[in-house]
Amino acid sequence: MQKKAVLYTRISTNKIEQKKSLVNQEERYTEYCKAMGYELTDIYADEGLTGTNARRVKFKEMLLDAGLTYTRNDMGYDYFTPDKKAIPKFSVIICKDVSRFSRGSIQGQMIVKLLKDKGVDIIFENSGMSTFDDNWEFNLGILFQIAQSESANMSKRIKFAKQHNARSGKYAPARLAFGYMRNEENEIVIDEEQAETVKYIYERYLDVGGSIISQELNEKGILSQTGKRWTDDKVTRVIHNRIYTGTAVVGKSFKKSVTDTQRSKTTSDKYIEIPNAVEPIISLGKYEGANLIREQRMNINKKLGRKPARNDIYNEKLYCSCGSRFVRHTGNGGKITYICQNRRKRLGCMVRGISITNLNKRLAEVELKYLSNAMGDSFYYKELLNLLDKQKLQLANTKNDINKRIENLNEEIEKITDQYISLDESNKIKARLIKRVNDKENEINQFNKQLEKLNIESIEHIQIRVEEKKEMINLITTSKSLVAEDKLKLLHKVEIGDYDLNFHFAVPSFEEEVDLYNKLFPMNPISLTIPFKPFSESFRRDHKAAKEYWDLSNEKR
Repeated sequence: MQKKAVLYTRISTNKIEQKKSLVNQEERYTEYCKAMGYELTDIYADEGLTGTNARRVKFKEMLLDAGLTYTRNDMGYDYFTPDKKAIPKFSVIICKDVSRFSRGSIQGQMIVKLLKDKGVDIIFENSGMSTFDDNWEFNLGILFQIAQSESANMSKRIKFAKQHNARSGKYAPARLAFGYMRNEENEIVIDEEQAETVKYIYERYLDVGGSIISQELNEKGILSQTGKRWTDDKVTRVIHNRIYTGTAVVGKSFKKSVTDTQRSKTTSDKYIEIPNAVEPIISLGKYEGANLIREQRMNINKKLGRKPARNDIYNEKLYCSCGSRFVRHTGNGGKITYICQNRRKRLGCMVRGISITNLNKRLAEVELKYLSNAMGDSFYYKELLNLLDKQKLQLANTKNDINKRIENLNEEIEKITDQYISLDESNKIKARLIKRVNDKENEINQFNKQLEKLNIESIEHIQIRVEEKKEMINLITTSKSLVAEDKLKLLHKVEIGDYDLNFHFAVPSFEEEVDLYNKLFPMNPISLTIPFKPFSESFRRDHKAAKEYWDLSNEKR
């Protein structure tokens, strides 16, 4: 039976070139697969996206079909894990070059290993390497490092070129603002139709906000730059964009690393202004007036925002069985009661309110000392500390090795320097020695970059969290009773029905620390085999109707 193979490629964004490229590649790789004894079943082709971006649509689709799942963590990094139940739709991926697959060294190697574990091999045609080779991990590791280095150098050159062009007064954006287009000579000119929409937005903004303007534009059938409906946010971006006065402002954001998917904002002192970059659509006075109004409206909205009661111990923790929240009400004599918002607004909810005295009484009855996931807590505590120590030791050893190599290189540079000091400037040997020094210095730079990536501080951060969490767990499991303040810190929410109360507590566990470890070391994750169990406790309410309900229930039993 033939193995099923697929092709991953990146193609031009030009529609005509796309079709030609796909036809040619399909013909070529169909023949290639026949020669290799494979059946080409599919082609995953992304349009002109960089290999540092793991969120390429077709790339992600291919990995899903290969049995991997994709998530994005809180730090903005793409994260892949194997789906144990999924069966790959193919067993071989063909890619022309490593850089087409991924230019992020760590992520590229991680994805390849995960695919290999799922029984999916990869062939990189140009290099002649594949995961069928015995030493594939070592060889591909080198190729991914080279690809990432090339991408980083290219990124630096592009960044330098952009800054140089900006300071020279040249404006060459990757994407034009709404209201502008390129003519046949590739010059940036005003798109008259879109410019009328820009003028309309600025005129209307004097009287109404972005939500009304976006609604009016949508009713008129006017589409945004991306061909979609207008939103409040899109209108605000038009108001805030200084390009419409003719002045371009560049350098507002940057990527910390070539493999980053998010851009970080720069400070205003890093901005580069390019006057007369394009023909203006609106005057500077109108731009400044509209933005003054924008700031005033923002300040007013902030003042109108609801301020939570800081002294309310149950603030945003009480929920009605109807789905609405309970809000605080202070009556005559200072008596505090919580009432369902839907009942307060007469929207059909019949759940009675509850006094803070009653809530405090029930909270005091909760016995948190019996909370324990003893087996799980003990296992994850030991596992985390053990693996973190190992990772820390490994990084420390690597750091020492790199420092020794740097030290040796510096000694070699000193020896070479001693050799060419006495040589004449015209001596060819001196030129060779200078080149050797430059090569050694480049090696030192590469090693210094590796040192920057050895993030021992992240490991120590998790270790501190683990020890702090252990203390908290010990406090709960050993204390005879916790004070109300301690219980409130752990209280997640209270569900209030007409006949019962359900207290839900966020019991401290090592779940977050395990997750942090797995994201830091995805190649060697900790498996969550022992589940983390939340804790809740229920109470019967004691108003007259509730007592009658529970008495009747007891009789039926």
